[in-house]
Amino acid sequence: MEKTHIIAIVAIVAVIAVAGAAFVLLNNGSSTYDDGDIVIYTNDNNGPVTQTFKKAPERIIAGNDTCLEILLYLGLGDKIVGVYYDEDEISDVVKKEYDKLKSRLDSKYFLTGLMSQAVATELEPDFIIGYKSSFGEGQWAVGSTSYWNKMGCNIMSLNTQAGDRTVNGLEQDWGDLGKIFDIKSKTDKFLKEYNDTVDKVAKLGKKAKIAILEPADDLTSFGGYGDKQFIGQELLACGGTNAFPDGGWGISAATVIDATDIEGMIIISFGDITPAQMVQKIKDNKNFGEIKAVKTGNMIGIGLSGTYGGPTCLETIKALAELIENA
Repeated sequence: MEKTHIIAIVAIVAVIAVAGAAFVLLNNGSSTYDDGDIVIYTNDNNGPVTQTFKKAPERIIAGNDTCLEILLYLGLGDKIVGVYYDEDEISDVVKKEYDKLKSRLDSKYFLTGLMSQAVATELEPDFIIGYKSSFGEGQWAVGSTSYWNKMGCNIMSLNTQAGDRTVNGLEQDWGDLGKIFDIKSKTDKFLKEYNDTVDKVAKLGKKAKIAILEPADDLTSFGGYGDKQFIGQELLACGGTNAFPDGGWGISAATVIDATDIEGMIIISFGDITPAQMVQKIKDNKNFGEIKAVKTGNMIGIGLSGTYGGPTCLETIKALAELIENA
């Protein structure tokens, strides 16, 4: 072999070796599956269940908008093969990815209501994430956990929708997804930004009185989000005080009007009236004019998905922090 050929081969080998070393350094040669299977603890219609993942799922069905938004936010849209319970306005945070997904999927597999077990089975999913009530028998269910596990498919429900509805539950949900899909850098980044916001406002030590309300369209009654709901837990984690800690539906307008010491208001609206429009309706109604939050304008409007643990909860927690800071 000629000397020039030998030199060329050595040079090529050296380049490959350097590139390989760089790849290892960038990726640290590690995966969440390096230490074995990923085990998560979640809930179905009958209670707690354990699910074991041997590799990252490739064919996903998303069973509500919060779950769908998380998947799109994490860059997993290309793995989604079906959607059900797509009932709320999708967040602007993931709207472009949502539009691409909707144009790609057959309408048979992109539903505003429940997807039947038969239709879901056609899709051959290896992961379904949705409301825990989806995973059981009956008209509201897509199929039981045991059925799907026998089909080689794992299930998951979010703590923030039905489980540990706390900031810790949020960390578990995002942390589990980071491990399952081997994307911990993405989920860790989200959780850091979220937790930094909570810590910053909590250190202020302000026990601001905040109302979390979902008004009827005519403002004659309100639904209250209490301490046991996820957004109520977010408020407590930030150091605030819930004006209606027990929550519940049917809080009268008179009760809200009499609570003049409310220092901040989170107004939840979806459907025909946008959150911003609902906030403006309250501001324009003179009956609510003596409430401190209305006087100062210390109010925010959010959609229903902002009350759960999807990507929009990052916007919600930052807005909540501002309410407390401005109280």
